[in-house]
Amino acid sequence: MSTLVEDNPTSPISPTMDEVSPEDLAFVNSEEFETRCKDLARGRNASSSDESSGEEEDLWSDSDETVSSATTVKSDPNEPSKIEQYLYYAGIRSPKGRGGPKLVWRDSPDTFHEPTGPGEYKRMMKVIPVQDDHPLGTKVSKGVIMWDISREHIVGLLKQENTDISSVDFVRFTWLSKRPGQAIDSDEEEEGESEQEDDDDVIDVADYDQIARIAPVEDGDCFVSNPTVWIGVIPDSLTATAASEVAKGIRHYLDGLD
Repeated sequence: MSTLVEDNPTSPISPTMDEVSPEDLAFVNSEEFETRCKDLARGRNASSSDESSGEEEDLWSDSDETVSSATTVKSDPNEPSKIEQYLYYAGIRSPKGRGGPKLVWRDSPDTFHEPTGPGEYKRMMKVIPVQDDHPLGTKVSKGVIMWDISREHIVGLLKQENTDISSVDFVRFTWLSKRPGQAIDSDEEEEGESEQEDDDDVIDVADYDQIARIAPVEDGDCFVSNPTVWIGVIPDSLTATAASEVAKGIRHYLDGLD
């Protein structure tokens, strides 16, 4: 099973650091710097929430721009719906910090139940490791497992097709599916919770270790996917049809390992 996405959050980042002057270091350790950071974080958190909400509502928008685009550009028959493209990976943080990575194409058998509007139930996905006893986890030599060899071969197949890849991973996904008749929190309840959170005192970072861990309340039927070859590509570099063709070669190679 394989999926191809844009902006894979597992893509490596190589940060660079310039030399820090004593004056800058002193400012970083000052109360003024801490206050500015808190103010900036609050502002970004508020703008990010508004931005995310607006972008999600646009998925159900029938604006003139959307209609014009749909009528002038020939659609890809293998392309997922717009809602599935942007909400299939909801819950997984993208490098840009907005929602999940965009789905290009997948051959996983699970059914994606599209929300009918921005206020409907939206499943939240998580990435989890593949079980240790999977055949691709078999040790081949010191420090090398079968997945290392398979990944190198898959990367070679992708490069042969001139695919602009950013990552190739072997993972599983899990989420809670909405049960029939399951109710979701109303906007009023969410707003009330948000106001309560705003009223809470700010906790000193030094006290975090003293706070008792609270298990999250999860409601719904848990689904765990089969192990999946998860491929990240450069945005707008691959169509769904091209992705499906590339996946055939990967599937043929993996089937030959059995």
